[in-house]
This record gives sequence, C-alpha cells and structure tokens, in this order.
Amino acid sequence: MSSARTNQERIQYHRQEEAEKQQAEAKQRQADEERSRPIRQAEQRLSETLTALTEDEAETISAESVSLAWLQTNEFVLGKQTLDAKYEQAAYQFKLATPTFNPKDETHKSALTGFLQRNSSIRLDVMSNLAKAWQLLLEYGLVTPFTPPAQEEAPVHEAPAGPTPSELADQRRQDYFSKVVVKHPVTGVELTEYALSLLPSKEELYLRRFIERGHTGSERLDEYWERRDVITAQQAALSAVVPAHPGEEN
Repeated sequence: MSSARTNQERIQYHRQEEAEKQQAEAKQRQADEERSRPIRQAEQRLSETLTALTEDEAETISAESVSLAWLQTNEFVLGKQTLDAKYEQAAYQFKLATPTFNPKDETHKSALTGFLQRNSSIRLDVMSNLAKAWQLLLEYGLVTPFTPPAQEEAPVHEAPAGPTPSELADQRRQDYFSKVVVKHPVTGVELTEYALSLLPSKEELYLRRFIERGHTGSERLDEYWERRDVITAQQAALSAVVPAHPGEEN
C-alpha cells in the first residue's frame, strides 16, 4: 500500500508542477503583449499616416503639379521643356526600354502626358525623366502596367515515319510486276518491267531506247534534233537584233 501511495503522490506532484509551469508561461506572454502593445499601436498609426500621405500624394500626382523640391528628391532632371529631335529620340528610347508602357493604350499616354504637362520644369529630352515619371505612376497605382498576351506555342507535328527497308523492297517487287513503264509505240500495249524482261533482247532494247529517248530512232536522230534546236535559237537571236525588213525600225 505504501508503494502505491508513493507513486500516486509522485504523479500528482508532476501534474502540479506542469500546471504551474503553464501558468507562468501564460503570465509571461501576457506581460510581453502588454509591453509590445504601445509599439504595435504606434506602428499601426504610422502605417495609417503613411497610407494617408501616399493617397494624398497620389491624388496630387494624378491631378496637380508637384513642388520642385519633390521633383528633385525623386531625381528628376529639371529645365526648360522643348519638343525637338532630342525629345523624339528620348521618347523612342523610353518606349523601347519600357515593356510595361503600351503606346497604343490611351490611358497610358494620357496619364504620362498629363503628368509631364502639369510639371513643366521636367526636361522632356532626358529619357530617364520619362522612365521616372512612368515608374511613379505605376508605384502610386495610377496606371496598370501593360502585360503582353502570352504567345501560344505552335503544335508540333511529328513527321510521319518513312517506309522501312522491308516495305521499300516489297514496293519495288510489286512495281516490277504491276507498274506500267512503257506503252508500245506500235501496238499500244502497256508493259511492265516484268513483261519487258520476257521479250526478245532486240525488242526489249528497242523499247528501252524508246523509254530513254522518247523515240525509236538512232543517235543520228538525236543529233539532227539538237542541230535543229541550235539553228532555231540562232535565228531567234538574229531576228531580235536585225529588223525583219531592211530600212525598217521597231
């Protein structure tokens, strides 16, 4: 009995010790929260003040001119505004270097142009001035940056696989027996390679010469037509230079 009572007392002691520890931690958290509460409240008030100032500043930027000190603080290059070739070059460079600006968007153009017109001390021929003005408009939420549409990838069409060597061999075998290669110039009979191979050698040579040359004559016939082609070409060239009738001009 005394051993069981000792174990029970030990368990009760550990439970009481754990409860006291939890109470101490809770009191410490409460004390820490009380100490940090003024700091959080101050941070919240500062954030609200900055938000209000930002909103006021954004309203000023969007509708009124700002002070020279403000422009200098934001590192604008000040001077007389001139619309000349240097301005056109600065505007061109700005468009190339600013993907968030869409020159076709009227809201973009009017927002940037309006800010520059209201603040006439900003030099327009300095590209960094245009970039800073646009960046301020973005930071104060006065414009929405342009996002180019995502380009759809063209579907990849795999080229059909060519015939295998066995398929080519099978096709050549079929062509040998079934594909017409010549029509007999005399009888009009259509012949395949297989039919040609069954003919007497003289007849086969006769038809193969016909397939190669388009006629059944000898090489002399080829030479004759070649000479006729040369003569025809020479006559055409001569008639282009010399008038058809002496004394007449085109």
